[in-house]
Amino acid sequence: MTSSDEFRFKAIRDSIYGYVGVSKTELGIIDTEAFRRLHRIKQLSNSDLVYPTATHTRLEHSLGAMHMAGRMCDHLGVDEDLKRLARMAALLHDIGHGPFSHTFEEIMEKVNPGITDTHERIGRMIIENDDEIKELLGDTRHTVSKILGGSKEDDEHSIISDIVSSNLDADKLDYFARDSYNLGVKYGVIDTERILHVLRTDSHGRHVGIHPKGIPVIHSYRLARYMIATQVYTHPVRLSADQMLFHAACAAFNEGALDKGKFEIRPTSSFLDFYKSLDDASFLHTITHSDKSDVSREILDNIRKRKLLKTCYQGAAASITENAKDRQILDPDTVLRSAATEIRKSLELHSHELIMHESDLQIKLFERADIKIFDEQGVQHDEEPLSPLQAASSAISYYVFGLESKREEIKKRLAEKGIFTRPTV
Repeated sequence: MTSSDEFRFKAIRDSIYGYVGVSKTELGIIDTEAFRRLHRIKQLSNSDLVYPTATHTRLEHSLGAMHMAGRMCDHLGVDEDLKRLARMAALLHDIGHGPFSHTFEEIMEKVNPGITDTHERIGRMIIENDDEIKELLGDTRHTVSKILGGSKEDDEHSIISDIVSSNLDADKLDYFARDSYNLGVKYGVIDTERILHVLRTDSHGRHVGIHPKGIPVIHSYRLARYMIATQVYTHPVRLSADQMLFHAACAAFNEGALDKGKFEIRPTSSFLDFYKSLDDASFLHTITHSDKSDVSREILDNIRKRKLLKTCYQGAAASITENAKDRQILDPDTVLRSAATEIRKSLELHSHELIMHESDLQIKLFERADIKIFDEQGVQHDEEPLSPLQAASSAISYYVFGLESKREEIKKRLAEKGIFTRPTV
């Protein structure tokens, strides 16, 4: 059987790519209990409160990332053994996601202080220890886990790490297209075929970059990243709902509606069995059907009815006045949290009724020299001209969400504190 035949064992219909071919082993992974769980976890958490069709899941994205990883391998001339690994790593890259995707990471980080890679860490634990995956992959699972762990010492598989997880990878090429399609927006539309055409590797075949003639399409790619980040991923309504969900979980832990101990990451079968039972619906059901839930149930009920906290302030770190920072000798985050605490106390509001949120998603997206440039011989070129989207001194955004009935009063109190260089929203 040739390699092309191997990846045509079965075909799965996909809304973006048409028919996606899979191998026998890949189909086996797709049918495992751990992977099927991803079909019950929305890709974009609460974004369907803004874009009603944003109900696609982690499962179809994982299939798409696998397909895109294979296409990147074909364009780069990667050998068949590495292509097989790249497709499998891309297929399993989100296996550790919890309910409501990235919002759940905040919840897990709250329970597990100091651990900032919760879904990646749990994903590797599942790959290494899940009985069904173990039977299908054998010792290969260790290699896949190592690739997803981003080992810097693994030169043999470094190109696969770049294909699966970098600033220009199969993950992003799929979810920009998939999110845009499912939401009905054009923000994340990119010229995927052109990007694939200009892909190059270094002279050692270890790292992925682009040919110099591909610089314009990469600027377009960055613009798409910026637009979909600001208009979708950090949309204030979505962030408000996500923060309400986070506070509902915190309240549920305090009330005893959720058992905090079960969410502590441990390398045990009992933890993995519990984690693999979690999805969007089961997580909400546990809280709302507990006789101990009170505040947590109320918050979730408000999310369900779309009675969300309203945006009282939205702005970048640069919007916080220097005199406010100098006066308290504090960073912007601490200045805002201090102000929110004082206002909450003066208006007799609970912590879930006035929320300050810092969003650093954008600053993670834009880093200088984030995509390497290689010529036909694989020689790395000098750094590309600075893109306007990379030039900002700070891309961190701050939000204050509050009760609609108190919105104007909260805005007034924020203005009185003289923290911002421009009026609140």
